[in-house]
Amino acid sequence: MAPDKETVAYFQPGTKRRIIMAAIELFAAKGYGGASMRDIAKAVDIKTASIYSHFESKEALLYTIYDAYEFHLAEVLPDMDKLLAELEHEDPRNVLMKSTYYFSPNIQKFMGQTVAVAVYEARTDARSEEFVNKVLLEIPGSITKRLLNRLLELEYIEPLDVDAMVVLLTNYCYSAAVRDNGMHPIGIDDWVKGYTLLTTLIQPTEKGLAAASLSKQGGPTGAR
Repeated sequence: MAPDKETVAYFQPGTKRRIIMAAIELFAAKGYGGASMRDIAKAVDIKTASIYSHFESKEALLYTIYDAYEFHLAEVLPDMDKLLAELEHEDPRNVLMKSTYYFSPNIQKFMGQTVAVAVYEARTDARSEEFVNKVLLEIPGSITKRLLNRLLELEYIEPLDVDAMVVLLTNYCYSAAVRDNGMHPIGIDDWVKGYTLLTTLIQPTEKGLAAASLSKQGGPTGAR
C-alpha cells in the first residue's frame, strides 16, 4: 500500500509531520472537538493560518492521521499465503495466534492515540466509524474467517459456527485495543492468555492432530 500525497508528509521531517504529531497528541488529550487549530498551531509554534497551507481543514488533518494508521497497519499484516501453508501442519490455534499482529514500540503511541480518537469520534462521524470498523473489525475478521474456513475444508477442526467465532475473537481484540488507550489497559501477557483461552473453543480433529504430529516428526504433511 503506497501512501497518498497527504500521508507521505507524515513520514517526512518538516512542518506537516510536526502538525500531524501535535494534532494527534491534542486530539487524544482534549478530544477532537476540544482541540482547536489554534491549539495545534501553538504546539507547533506556527501561526494558525499556516496550518491551512498544509491542510484545508481540521477534518482533513484527522483523516490524514487515519490514512497514516492504515499505512502502518498494512506493514504488519500477516502473510496469508504463509499462514495458509502453516495450517497444513501446525496446531490451528497456534496459527491463529500468529495471525495477530503488533506495532513496533516507536509507533505504538501514535497508533493507540489514533484508535482512541477514532472510537470516540465514530459516534458522530461517518468517516471515523468506517475507519474503526475497517481496522478493528473487518480486516482482522477477514483474516480469521479465511483461516477457519480453510481448517474446516481440511477437516482439521471440528465443525463450528465460523461467523460466531470471528465475532468472538475480533470483539475481544477490539475491546483490548480500546482498553489499551483508556484507563484500564491490558498487558500483553494477559491479552495472550485471554486470546489463547478463546481459541480452546476450536477443537482439532484426529486428522488435524495427526497432521501436526507428523510434521513434528519430520514426515510429509498436507491436505489429502
